[in-house]
Amino acid sequence: MQWLKEIAPDNTLRQWFHQHLEQWELFESRYRQQLAENDAWRPLVALLRQGEPLTLLYGSKDTQHNHGIVLRDFLLAQI
Repeated sequence: MQWLKEIAPDNTLRQWFHQHLEQWELFESRYRQQLAENDAWRPLVALLRQGEPLTLLYGSKDTQHNHGIVLRDFLLAQI
């Protein structure tokens, strides 16, 4: 198991989202931008390309609006 803290939203974005839950699309856009500017996610894409299982964890109670959903979609778009 690995924890790649660098691919999580930065503290500023995470805190902003918790105060603006109704602005999901803006959070998603900003987080995708952070991911695009950071190569830390590349090892995860390599695993996916090899057919390895990948489990993403998140701490939100909302299963439809959390950074794990954005990260999953971002990673799948890279393969």
